Amino acid sequence: MTIIVIEQDVDRALALADHAYVLEHGSFALSGTPKQIAADPRLRHIYIGAAENASP
Repeated sequence: MTIIVIEQDVDRALALADHAYVLEHGSFALSGTPKQIAADPRLRHIYIGAAENASP
């Protein structure tokens, strides 16, 4: 059975998933197992943003 869950709480979503996709600006940015997604440093960038985008 496939269920699509759209959740802003990434920890909650990954705890429920067998496989996950992370969208960034409407496109797939990450795909993999919850363990792979959680370990990917790009995840933090996608959800929080990058320091280089902040004004000085």
